[in-house]
Amino acid sequence: MIGISYTVGNIGYKNILVRTEASIMPGSFYIHITGLGDLAVREARDRLRSAIHASGFSCPVKQILVNLAPNEIRKEGSISELSIAVSILIADGQLNPENFEGLLLTGALSLDGTLQSTEGILGAAIEARRNPNIRGIIVPAPDAEKVSFIPELDIYPIWHLEELHEFHPETARKEPKADFQAVTDIPAPDFASIEGHEEAKEALAIAFIGKHHTLMVGQPGMGKTLLARASEGLLPPLSLDECLELTQLASLAGLSEGFVNRAPFRSPHHTSSDTALVGGGSFPRPGEITLAHKGVLFLDELLEFSNQAIQALREPLEEAKITVSRSRKAITFPADFLLIAAANPCPCGNFLTPDVPCTCNHTRIERLYRKIAGPFLDRISIELEISSYGKRKPGSQKPTSYYRSKIQEARLRMFHRNGGIENSKIPLEQVKKWTQAEDKNKSLIEFLASETHLSHRRIAQALRTSLSIADYYESDVVKPEYIKQAFCYRVFHLIRQKLTERAA
Repeated sequence: MIGISYTVGNIGYKNILVRTEASIMPGSFYIHITGLGDLAVREARDRLRSAIHASGFSCPVKQILVNLAPNEIRKEGSISELSIAVSILIADGQLNPENFEGLLLTGALSLDGTLQSTEGILGAAIEARRNPNIRGIIVPAPDAEKVSFIPELDIYPIWHLEELHEFHPETARKEPKADFQAVTDIPAPDFASIEGHEEAKEALAIAFIGKHHTLMVGQPGMGKTLLARASEGLLPPLSLDECLELTQLASLAGLSEGFVNRAPFRSPHHTSSDTALVGGGSFPRPGEITLAHKGVLFLDELLEFSNQAIQALREPLEEAKITVSRSRKAITFPADFLLIAAANPCPCGNFLTPDVPCTCNHTRIERLYRKIAGPFLDRISIELEISSYGKRKPGSQKPTSYYRSKIQEARLRMFHRNGGIENSKIPLEQVKKWTQAEDKNKSLIEFLASETHLSHRRIAQALRTSLSIADYYESDVVKPEYIKQAFCYRVFHLIRQKLTERAA
């Protein structure tokens, strides 16, 4: 008789269903495990015999062959030990296979048969929910609360292997379900507490509508970092599926095994390497851009990041994903984030300030801007100069809740028009159709394109941004002033002009 049960294996950040098969054959006692298990899986055979005996079962004193299918995928960690033990006991006739049909078995075994917590329980529960053939999951009791929020899945907490003597899915204790609730009130500075910068706040709201990557440039102390930190309050609440995906990514990265129920706001230090940003390692792990998935990646002091780190962002900014290739495997991680970056215009910060002289070396400034010129800058839709607080008008300081409400309404309008696609991702043909609906818009776009000398990618970015501006102002048509506003979100042409003047 072949004993069969199910557990999970890992491919990148996703889990797959693993069929654990056990066969008992004549011969001297030996447990042989096939199916590309790593060292932790192979070491399980030395613990299984002790755990089975300590739990009141008898371990067959014969040759035991265990196979973890699919055979071509590497199995890592000790999460499959319970499944291996159950398959052996089913093959020996000590457990009823019907009691474990449609169940996923997870957990590591100690020598006395106690189920121990192990990495990957959350990912296993998420995979169990996705699979229509799985109705429940057996987990170590200490991990049951961590996965209790997952709907449409029965959670069976087990403390010890001996509990399986009388286990039946209809009578076994199930973990009570926890209610899912995404975080909507994110603790962040309120826009109303920030003096001035009304145009920058509006531009950030527009960026959040269509997910347009944004770069703020200005003197030190003008509020770039504060504006970026306050923009965290503009993040929309997550759906359950998004929470589950982010929880799985955080678990894979070795962060807390708790439930992620708010959109991430990641702010890596400028000394971070390209590997820290995009991910890596012998067995690839997600980096900061993946941990910012469905949220914001804030890069403060952008020009201080290494050139290699900045250039590594080009693919994820364009494709919303990153492929990390190593000799053992290549893994594709999601990276659908909104980039908000801040930078001083030069080391002293006064390069764009007319009344304060810049003391920086011309060659050094050119070298700094060479990092982001070209392909990287082409992927930035909104460039903002944060130069001064500006005049404050009475009642002009709107709170974060005002902008968040505008964003939510605009995104509903955007998704209705685009068929569920964000403005930054819609095809160029569709963008031209909507932005050139009025005859005068076409000639205006041609004029602005010839005057600004922007690349084709930057022009497309500006047109997509104009759609988000129209959504922000609750307009069904893209008016000429919206197109002009989108093309005006440029700062680096001023820097290039000043560098040319200096060189002359």
